[in-house]
Amino acid sequence: MNKNIAFLFILLIPIMMGCKELVVTYADSGTTVHLAVDQILKIELPANASTGNDWRKISYNDSVLISMGKPNYV
Repeated sequence: MNKNIAFLFILLIPIMMGCKELVVTYADSGTTVHLAVDQILKIELPANASTGNDWRKISYNDSVLISMGKPNYV
């Protein structure tokens, strides 16, 4: 039984590693990032929508990147 659990865990490691999201911030501006297929890119930028301080996309290739939801202000 323990061998089966260990084997299953070993099989799941690459799947779990491939599912991690990549988080970029303002400090990463101007850098190149590489993503795996279906990997999530999370962009965290300082903003305050109530003061008009927010970010907007200029353009991106819709066949490469898909926006998932609306901005989340914390």
